[in-house]
Amino acid sequence: MSKKETDRSRLVVESAVAKKNLIVMATAIIIFLIMATMAIVKWLVWQIYQPAELLFYIVILIALVRRVSGKYKYEIDSTCLRIAKHTVTGETVYEVPYQNIIGIYHYQPKLIGVIKFRRTYSLHSALDGREVWTLAYAVTGRQGKTEICRIYFKPGEDLLLELKAVMPDKVMVAEDVVIKKTITDD
Repeated sequence: MSKKETDRSRLVVESAVAKKNLIVMATAIIIFLIMATMAIVKWLVWQIYQPAELLFYIVILIALVRRVSGKYKYEIDSTCLRIAKHTVTGETVYEVPYQNIIGIYHYQPKLIGVIKFRRTYSLHSALDGREVWTLAYAVTGRQGKTEICRIYFKPGEDLLLELKAVMPDKVMVAEDVVIKKTITDD
């Protein structure tokens, strides 16, 4: 193993907490916690029972807590990009081999996209203040058919530059390049 491969296998980037995002998410959680408490008070004190309202607040609270509680670790290995998701319920590791990666491009929200992705994973914390990037990759499905999947993640500049050194024609490319590669490979 060369010196460069040794360096790559050690590059690990963890999700960071931005103060602005922490304030926004904490405020949202507190507001929905107060609203859920008020719904419980209405039920217990005034005997106004509205289960749909209480369920709505609880679901929103669970979604907000899930978005902020996850910690993510992005690691460059000699053969793959590894993303570890640490949550209260445990750890899940996603590995994407370099040869399966179609491209990594800047995230652009759209109503309808050109590519139909079979699976989409959001592997970044809402507290992380870095930019969101999209990792498009191909996997072989259950019936031997190639499926296109994507991961939304916040790798940071260091990890992107290191990945670009490994795969110069696939990292930090335009979305159009990924679309062309996907269409021509099918």
